[in-house]
Amino acid sequence: MAAPRIIITGTDTGIGKTVFAAALTQALGAFYWKPVQAGLDDDESDSQRVARLAGLPPERVLAE
Repeated sequence: MAAPRIIITGTDTGIGKTVFAAALTQALGAFYWKPVQAGLDDDESDSQRVARLAGLPPERVLAE
């Protein structure tokens, strides 16, 4: 049986998707995967930010 998947979506930048994803990933002891990263304005990708905020080890963040 495959593990359940949760998709977090939103229509605007800056509405909290990344922060919510970090909290949810940490709370569930889950893996994080963002299939496409676009529009980088910072030095940190969303995957890197989620890992930092959630305290995730590298093996729990899947490559984009």
